Amino acid sequence: MYVINDIELLQRLAKHRILDYILSNCSLAVSSIRVNDYSFNVRQTIETMPAIKVLHVDDAFETWFAGRRRYLSLSDLSSLYVALINNSTTLVLSEEDRFMISEAKNNRVAFIHFDDFIISIIKDERIIQLYNLIKVA
Repeated sequence: MYVINDIELLQRLAKHRILDYILSNCSLAVSSIRVNDYSFNVRQTIETMPAIKVLHVDDAFETWFAGRRRYLSLSDLSSLYVALINNSTTLVLSEEDRFMISEAKNNRVAFIHFDDFIISIIKDERIIQLYNLIKVA
């Protein structure tokens, strides 16, 4: 399972039907705290897709994130945490998530960059080109 941190990009992929292709090849999840940071429209897009799991933090989250908020938001840390507590998950990070990389390494959380994730999941060059256009929009 892959935990997606970039909810806006996930919504754009859904809008252009690329997300359907991705979901047919792997399972995706998002942090409930991360989703709640976005507008109603974005939340509605994610929450109406039953194939995307919305993962919740447990009671240990509050003590875990203490002292880690220097560069990362609470919602970024929640994505990292749900990837940590759910075995066999990989955190998918966008270019703007570069501060999460060192924290993921420190916590031994597997991660992959969004571009590499797309290339590994999608084998159709036309869809990859569409993704490249969407991500810069």
